[in-house]
Amino acid sequence: MTNIRDLAREANVSVTTVSRVLNDHPYVANEKRQTVREAIEKLGYIRNQTAVHLSTGMTKTVGVMLPFVDHPYHAAILQGIAQAAFDASYRFLTWQTNYVETHEQLALDALAQQEIDALIVVSHSLPLSAILSYEQYGPIVFCEHHED
Repeated sequence: MTNIRDLAREANVSVTTVSRVLNDHPYVANEKRQTVREAIEKLGYIRNQTAVHLSTGMTKTVGVMLPFVDHPYHAAILQGIAQAAFDASYRFLTWQTNYVETHEQLALDALAQQEIDALIVVSHSLPLSAILSYEQYGPIVFCEHHED
């Protein structure tokens, strides 16, 4: 698997220059930018998103916890979330929980383990306090009314 050091060696530039080209940094000469792009093409470089996530601390992924995807109400919410995620260059993962608490826990664990940056809860069976205890790991948004 080709990495940015391989690209730097092939293009005869620094790793920093390769990184700047990959991240569309404005302070790279056009000639060097073109040389790096040619190296990318020649070596068949594909960006390792896991490495990007480690370096930025963000996955650009939102989790969606909902009981059923085939209910019209839930499907409409999911469609809106999908559009907003794509508009913001985010991805989203869905957890269909069927109101099973252990399935809901998997979505919360994904937030705690930084597999997702935030969690949208459409409906749940876990106690509200159990879900809110995960706020320390990232934003949690509810698509339902809570008196608390």
